[in-house]
Amino acid sequence: MRYLVAIAALVSILSGSLLVFSEEPMPAPKMNIAEKIMELQKERRATLKSALDYATQKFESGQGGFEEMLAAEEKLAVADLELTPTAAARMEIHKRRIESLRKQEQALDQGFKSGIQTLDNYLAAKAARLQAEIDMLRDTDDESKR
Repeated sequence: MRYLVAIAALVSILSGSLLVFSEEPMPAPKMNIAEKIMELQKERRATLKSALDYATQKFESGQGGFEEMLAAEEKLAVADLELTPTAAARMEIHKRRIESLRKQEQALDQGFKSGIQTLDNYLAAKAARLQAEIDMLRDTDDESKR
């Protein structure tokens, strides 16, 4: 009888140790959703910055359109705003964007007047700058309602 009990105990120990060795490795701790979103937003922002750089390079070399560059710039601004937690920092992003668009608008106006730029590029730049000012005012208004 002792022999059977010893064999049963040995079988029990061996089967338990096999289970331990056959288990999957412990998964790495999961990143919480907020951290994952932030990581994805940062990657998206970096990608959009590269897209803007490329669109700007194409425009400056005459291979791309101004509208393409404006669209890339707007997407990057939205990504920057999504990553910015404070109202003051968001206002700085809006102001920088408006100033950049104002400079583009002025350069395109001069280019149009001298015949090297088209009217549609100038008007697109002006419309983009006006939209950026509207967006800043809306963002300011949204913050004041909170």
